[in-house]
Amino acid sequence: MGVEEELSKLPTYSEELGLDLSKPEDRFKWFLASLLFAKRISAETAKKTFRRFSDEELNIPEDIIEAGWDRLVEILDSGGYVRYDFSTATNLLETMKKLKTEYGNLEELHRRSEDAKERSGLKSSRALVQ
Repeated sequence: MGVEEELSKLPTYSEELGLDLSKPEDRFKWFLASLLFAKRISAETAKKTFRRFSDEELNIPEDIIEAGWDRLVEILDSGGYVRYDFSTATNLLETMKKLKTEYGNLEELHRRSEDAKERSGLKSSRALVQ
């Protein structure tokens, strides 16, 4: 059995998190998870922290924004995301605010990213592209 075949048997992170990426609400949750996985932190810590966001029902941009920086730091810490808690809380807030103000939602960002000019703007945005 080849390496590719063996690897194809492993669940993806989105599957491990119980996300159905055919659903818009789960695509947003995957976007949130991807921001957590982006730091130099273990996958287990990123998954645990993602689950803490779910436990706290912070599954949409508005709720993350409303939670505020202090609450986000608490949730990040409770998931074991201690080393990058401050910077990640700041990035999450900036990203969610930009997503809401410039695109409305993740689905619109995706739709508009099909345009080359729009993609160029996304690449220059620290809040949406790390």
